[in-house]
Amino acid sequence: MIRIIHAADLHLDSPFESLSAEKASVRRSEQRALLDRIAAETNERDADLLFLAGDLLDSSSAYAETGEALLAALRKVRVPVFIAPGNHDWYSRRSPYARLRFPDNVHIFRTSRLESVFLPELRVRVWGAGYTSPSCEALLRGFHAPVEEGVAQLLVLHAELGRADSPYCPVTEAELAQSGMLREGGEPGTAVFENSLDEPEILALSRALFRYRDE
Repeated sequence: MIRIIHAADLHLDSPFESLSAEKASVRRSEQRALLDRIAAETNERDADLLFLAGDLLDSSSAYAETGEALLAALRKVRVPVFIAPGNHDWYSRRSPYARLRFPDNVHIFRTSRLESVFLPELRVRVWGAGYTSPSCEALLRGFHAPVEEGVAQLLVLHAELGRADSPYCPVTEAELAQSGMLREGGEPGTAVFENSLDEPEILALSRALFRYRDE
């Protein structure tokens, strides 16, 4: 079994406009602490992969302290990490994903077309894409992952399930089914794998999409 830690929609450095400046600063510090929690869970639970599926940051203008905390946490992770930027933290030459120097085990999907990385040691192919603007077209429409004997097809993508006119990479159940990455029994909008995090701020806010088929 492939064990994966998945997090999305952390929205680090949210403005917290309803809070005082002091309380907002405290709240942002608490958000940054989640990064170490994710790294620790990934290592302690012997996960094989870490997926960060969109809106990890609230915008492209993250605080320097947040960038440093993100890099420090990812340096602690002992497994491959895949980041798919979302509609809030979309990829550009000026985004933190371009400016910061990430560890070698981190792969960032930098284009708005589906690409894949093959991990031979796990017999896994990870597909993904990143937003390059605040919106994204329906990337799974007409897509089907090539069949590879003995290889699990994984997908990390920031998307909206079930709303065909969504500007946030809309996906239907039919498109998931034909993509080759939907495991039978998966419920709409849920992650179909062993979930090892119980932090509501990570899980309850997740609008990200991940499905896999393990032959």
